[in-house]
Amino acid sequence: MTETQIMFEKIHENQKRVRTFNIKRAKKQKKQAIIDNVVMFLASSTFLIGIMTFIAVIESMKF
Repeated sequence: MTETQIMFEKIHENQKRVRTFNIKRAKKQKKQAIIDNVVMFLASSTFLIGIMTFIAVIESMKF
């Protein structure tokens, strides 16, 4: 085998390895994005419920 063929095979193997790594990383990022969105939704909902409760308590007070 010539030196060019050896280098071509090494490059091809590296491309396969990088491609599989990128696919795994993309899956992890997608899962993390979903988890982040759910956490943000729950946090904002809790905050909104707290604010509404606070406003209701303030409105029901007699001054």
